[in-house]
Amino acid sequence: MANYCNNWISFVGSNTSLNRLEKKLKTYDKCKYFTEWSEYVIGIGKLDGGAGFKKKYGTDFNVYYMYGTKWFEFSIEREDNHLRVFGDSAWSPPIKFTEEVCKKFKLKAEIDYEEGGCDFGGKTTFDENGIVDQNNYSYNHWRYIDCYEGWRYELSERIYDEGLSLEEVLEECPYAKKEEIEKIYNESKTI
Repeated sequence: MANYCNNWISFVGSNTSLNRLEKKLKTYDKCKYFTEWSEYVIGIGKLDGGAGFKKKYGTDFNVYYMYGTKWFEFSIEREDNHLRVFGDSAWSPPIKFTEEVCKKFKLKAEIDYEEGGCDFGGKTTFDENGIVDQNNYSYNHWRYIDCYEGWRYELSERIYDEGLSLEEVLEECPYAKKEEIEKIYNESKTI
């Protein structure tokens, strides 16, 4: 069973480009493979049940991850010059797909992603030339940065449920201040 990577992508650009992209994104249910669909979206392939990309690349396992993931179940929200795509992918975020979309449609984008089972999270930003900035962290470190209250709650629950020692928590969270960890630790012991 695949580990689900949570993704939030925000594309920014001209309404013309975003309209074209939105139309392409809505064809996902017509494809069999994410790789096939990705190449259709960026204009270098077609939707033909996977025959074209299998002929082009073969059936090696890695071909399914060329654009970052094997599949991507997502929803779309549109607002003015923003197009948001969010959902789950298999094991890893669709970073390469997002990069190629930005190049093709002359867009800027930002993708936030997290996957607790494989222990990673982060943010990558793009412009029309590709990746501008990429920050990868452990899952817990990313939660600390991106959703502090969620991180704090989850850590407190783990301290209580798993009976973690203060030393274990300090070792696991070197990115947090010692005083901060001690406070969370002491509060979780009084629950």
